[in-house]
Amino acid sequence: MRLESKTLAITIILLTALLYIVASCTSRDARLGKLDSIDSLMELNPQAAYDSLCNSKEQMTANNPKEISMRYRLLMAKAQNKLYLQMPSDFLFQDVVNYYNANGTINEKMEARYLYGCIYRDLKNEAKAMFYFQEAANIADTLSRTCNYSILFRIYGQIGDLYKSLYLRHEAILAYQKSSHYALKANDKQAWIQGMVQTATVYYTLGDTTKAIKISNQCEQLYRKEKMPQEAIRVLPRRIYFLLERHQYNKAKHLMETYECESGLFDKNGCIQQGREHYYKAKGLYYLGINRIDSAECYFHKLNKAGHIQEALNGLLTVYAKLCLKDSILKYSTLCEKENDRAINSIQSEATQQVYNLQSYLILQKDIQRNKLQATIWKIIVISVCVLFLLIGLCLFFIYREQETKRLQKIKILNAAYSQCQKQLAQAISDYNIAQTNNIALIEEKQKQITSLQEKIKKLKILQNRVNKKDMQNVFRKSEIASVFKQKASPKMGTPKPSDLEWQVLEDSFAESFPRLYDKMVQAKLSRQELQVCLLILLQFDNSTMAVLMLTNTNVICNVKKRNNEKLFGEASATSLAKNLIESC
Repeated sequence: MRLESKTLAITIILLTALLYIVASCTSRDARLGKLDSIDSLMELNPQAAYDSLCNSKEQMTANNPKEISMRYRLLMAKAQNKLYLQMPSDFLFQDVVNYYNANGTINEKMEARYLYGCIYRDLKNEAKAMFYFQEAANIADTLSRTCNYSILFRIYGQIGDLYKSLYLRHEAILAYQKSSHYALKANDKQAWIQGMVQTATVYYTLGDTTKAIKISNQCEQLYRKEKMPQEAIRVLPRRIYFLLERHQYNKAKHLMETYECESGLFDKNGCIQQGREHYYKAKGLYYLGINRIDSAECYFHKLNKAGHIQEALNGLLTVYAKLCLKDSILKYSTLCEKENDRAINSIQSEATQQVYNLQSYLILQKDIQRNKLQATIWKIIVISVCVLFLLIGLCLFFIYREQETKRLQKIKILNAAYSQCQKQLAQAISDYNIAQTNNIALIEEKQKQITSLQEKIKKLKILQNRVNKKDMQNVFRKSEIASVFKQKASPKMGTPKPSDLEWQVLEDSFAESFPRLYDKMVQAKLSRQELQVCLLILLQFDNSTMAVLMLTNTNVICNVKKRNNEKLFGEASATSLAKNLIESC
């Protein structure tokens, strides 16, 4: 009886333990299944996924296997990233990266590093962000059917953004192209086309407008093909700016009307969606082009209110220059100068930080390469030792064969040289006999050619000396590019400020007309602004006109003149610069 009781007790204990294990496994599988369901919801409705994760926090974090808690933390960071919410600190997320590095699949390792890179991106640490994005990309197995291309194209998109911020535009283009490629593999048509749009944007900043517009047109067609008409319309601003730069205002007007009516970005009052206010610049430039000054002024004020201060001030300066409002011109010239200085300082500060981040990234890359080198150096040593004796034997064999080949080659060369000398001797004897009769005539012919060329050179020098300084100045002032600048100097014409290309053409024309003076300016290391002032002086523009053309004020022009006169002629005065320049032509 006592034995039966013990057996019964043991049986009960074993059944209880078995039921606990089954229940635990069932609970674990249920929680993992719930997390998988939340993950599948992430792309379609990230807000709903985030809400589910928040509601399940206690269930997923308390007294759970590490697999579940780490999976939960990964998905929470993923949802926060999609919703532009604050992500966990780099210190806390390091545990997640370490866990998946040791236990995860290739896709999980890739995703953990991608999210880690996003955390450093938000912390403005471009070096570490780039490092983890690159690591994530390198981990990906693109030949596998299970490769998560959805994460991979986002990784390359982030890499492209970082390269663009570091002004490494060619590298950015390559990254965006890869992003577009893998988006297509992921069957995300919108992301595929968006990668091409980003590529077009970088080409535009590089000045390759032809390629940028070509790609933009392709994107518009693809959006329409994929039945995304609003996205197709939202590509139009780049074409609009392209047309405005070329003063094709009627075509620009048509595209602007289409964009405002069909993009879905404007409210009933005609105000564009927040974050896209840069479009007001296009409106301002359009109204400037068709001489509707009041409308242009209105949109430039809107642009200024939206935070695009520098471009807004430049636009308003142009507006008031057209209206010939001297007080406003002076005011906005000063404001433009201050804003340009602030922008330059900001850019310099940003560039310094970016250089530091890039250097940090390069240091990290060097450390990685050093570790890889140390990991493989012993393999190289072992392989080298194993093949050393084989290489010695092969070297001895090849040395013998090479020596024998050289010996035979020397004999061939000697025979060929002897034969060639025989032929040359025969030809020399024949040439000597011919020269006995024809040499004098040949010499006389060459002398006539030389005399003729010398006479031509003498005549050209005489013609050059007849062209005086005044004539050369008139040629420069009456050139086609000089006429362009005179037109732009007239407020009645309503034309925009000279472009960088027009400035360059003017400089080339000056260098061609006055090469000695141009060389003197180059040697004096004049800045671009200083050189432009000299060019405008020789075109006989006054200080006010120069200020309008250069979007500055007369005080700045006077200071530049003084610096130029001191650099070029050693005179600390602005008044005598024009006279000195003319005399030096």
